Amino acid sequence: MGSEDTLKAIAAFCGQQDPHLIDIEDVGQAANNQVRCRTVVLGICGTDRDILASGSPWVPEGEDHLVLGHECLAQVEEVGKEVTGFEEGDWVVPLVRRAKGNGAGRPDLLPPGQYLERGIYGAHGFACSHFNDAPEFLLHVPEAILDIAVLSEPVSITEKAVREATQLARARLPDVRKYQPRVLVTGQGPIAMAAVLTVRSRGWECVMLGREGPEEPRALLAADLGADYQPLSDWVQEHHEYNSAAETRGFDLILECTGSERVMVNVALWLRALGTMVWVGAPWVPEKTSLPVGAMMRDAILRNQLFLGTVNSASTDFEAAFETLYWFVGQGISTERLITERTTLEKSLPLYMMRPKNGIKSVVTF
Repeated sequence: MGSEDTLKAIAAFCGQQDPHLIDIEDVGQAANNQVRCRTVVLGICGTDRDILASGSPWVPEGEDHLVLGHECLAQVEEVGKEVTGFEEGDWVVPLVRRAKGNGAGRPDLLPPGQYLERGIYGAHGFACSHFNDAPEFLLHVPEAILDIAVLSEPVSITEKAVREATQLARARLPDVRKYQPRVLVTGQGPIAMAAVLTVRSRGWECVMLGREGPEEPRALLAADLGADYQPLSDWVQEHHEYNSAAETRGFDLILECTGSERVMVNVALWLRALGTMVWVGAPWVPEKTSLPVGAMMRDAILRNQLFLGTVNSASTDFEAAFETLYWFVGQGISTERLITERTTLEKSLPLYMMRPKNGIKSVVTF
């Protein structure tokens, strides 16, 4: 395949907020130490929309645009001569973050500047029909979850959140042999649904808070997954006095998936003693606000609480995501209730600007 061949790709440009369908040079044949992959399904993520809205994508060095796309299911088309463990036809998902130097063991814990993230930070993503990659960044996908495997990356994020919260709880309470928290998930978007999958696959009690009525599709899906869906307004208090009801009605683990500071401050009132809140979502460009954060500080001190930020995920979290998605397949719930929009690359631009009302995950199929 010659260098004159081109591919179509979705890109974010510096100084612009609209996505662009562009021609890029084909990646060509796999090098001896690479694998050539064909993108089959690509997830459109809130991170993609945030990158575009910022008008300042973290582009590869010397370039003016970033090819988007980090949620990807692909199939191997060609294997380099030095590569073992892969063969043509294998199904794979790529890891997103790669260490620039030391830290290959846990690149998900590196600070900004010490890694690249395909489709997010300093490296082009997978929003095109083909890409080449090193085998160490590709994970084999079980065939049983192929219909839902494009969700591996977002589910891996909530898997990491739960894994780290569990490790912290066990470290603080070493006599607790089995961690079985009562969990609150805020929001109804893709990452919130991923959180519900992660929590319910473990059999943990889960409450999901949202702004929609209980008969709306996303609320019904949460209920069918075994979560107790409740209106967010039922849990918001007009004051921020000490909430003694937290120990009886509250939660051991809160997965905050809205990225809303106001939601976060309000639900923090319901965190029990020794509880952990994990921030899974955050505003890309925080706005100036005036919120009673002092109440959070007071309760964190009185109740010995933990607040944890997490992003990206390790390969172990992807493997855990495969198990969770396998659990979902076993529930007999239609995949289309999670993957609510499918489109082609050429028609995908509007979905990069706004998630459809009541939608969960939009994907591009190749």
